[in-house]
Amino acid sequence: MEEQPEFPTLKQERVIIRRRRRRTVKPKEDDVDTQEPVQAESKEEPCKMVKVRFHYPENEGGTWTPLYQLKKYTFVDGEEYELPLSMVQEINENCKIPIRSNKIKSKDGIFQKTGRFVTRVYFEMLG
Repeated sequence: MEEQPEFPTLKQERVIIRRRRRRTVKPKEDDVDTQEPVQAESKEEPCKMVKVRFHYPENEGGTWTPLYQLKKYTFVDGEEYELPLSMVQEINENCKIPIRSNKIKSKDGIFQKTGRFVTRVYFEMLG
């Protein structure tokens, strides 16, 4: 009788694939970059603080409590705060609700169109 070649089982095949993924190719000496590595900016660097006034058009005079970078903040409508510029920019850019409307085209059917954005909250720069 002829011997049949042994094929790996599904479990053995998975182990082989994992081993292949783990392998790393070592660079040849010619390929090694001789330049000094560039250091990434540290997250601990102080960020620019700006003075702002908080506005909450959805609930005038109300409070808004967002979670930003694992810190909980509480803002009151109309109050002034000193906050990091990156936080102010992110909130001003991302806290908008799109207002969509349905448009009907005879041959294409119905599709949605974003007409405008309504601002939920925003910060006004105070110089």
